[in-house]
Amino acid sequence: MAETTSEATGTLLWCAPSGSFAFVAPDDRDGPDLFVHCSDLAGDARGGGRPVEGEAVVYELGAGASGPWARNVRRRT
Repeated sequence: MAETTSEATGTLLWCAPSGSFAFVAPDDRDGPDLFVHCSDLAGDARGGGRPVEGEAVVYELGAGASGPWARNVRRRT
């Protein structure tokens, strides 16, 4: 079972052309970029769209069987 552990900031690096997944580069830690499933790219609270490549984001850091991942990824305001 996956568990969300904390909230962090980073940059949305790359989105798959299919739109099914993306990667986030964390601001506050060394290590690999974090996987993001497309269902975890969220619009902002003001009704804006999903974040795009190169945009600053805030996300929840999750931990699961496959390692750390980003969820609830949204534009940093």
